[in-house]
Amino acid sequence: MTSFGLCRQRHGHGGGWLACRRQMPGPIRRDCPLRANEQVVYTPYTRRNKVGRGGVVSGINFGIAAHNGRVFIPVSDVPDGRSYDTPARPGIYALDVDTGEYLWQAPSKDDTYGGRPGCYPGYSAAITVTDEYVLAGGNDGWLRAFDVATGDILWSFDTTQTFTTVDGGTATGGAIGGGQGPLVIGDRLILNSGYAFAGKMLGNLLLVLRAPQSEE
Repeated sequence: MTSFGLCRQRHGHGGGWLACRRQMPGPIRRDCPLRANEQVVYTPYTRRNKVGRGGVVSGINFGIAAHNGRVFIPVSDVPDGRSYDTPARPGIYALDVDTGEYLWQAPSKDDTYGGRPGCYPGYSAAITVTDEYVLAGGNDGWLRAFDVATGDILWSFDTTQTFTTVDGGTATGGAIGGGQGPLVIGDRLILNSGYAFAGKMLGNLLLVLRAPQSEE
């Protein structure tokens, strides 16, 4: 059985850069030697949309999400002591996956920081999307559920509190970061809180939330 991967090499073509999407035997490859009589399909970069400012500790960091023709972009853009030509744009943004046009924008507000050390706006961690909402954990330690169609905040939860743990001790949340998005299993939502990398708020919390039960 032969497995196939996509070449990820970019080729100069017609005076511009194009993405080669040639299927070739084996895993994903970065080298792409052209062979005789082999068809290559080029996909031009027809549209670019710079959503965040970027920086030393990233604009788009750990992961985006896509669902039903929409792509959802978490932007961190935390201060890093450098000057940039474009302003920081921390927040969550939804774009049409075919055109790159904005469907909605939810820039971070500055009403949750309270001058706490290591508390910043924006979203560094990977996010999770369902049919109804986008779950995003913020650098400020708040978990928010955005309406997938409008970007309105459906609910939010402050994970920087101190909680009693299952063994009778205590744990405190902090910034939400890392490559794992909030995990939804049945009526439970699992996430970690506390991410001290790059000067953000430390913490030591693994939190399991339960969705509210419908009133019937």
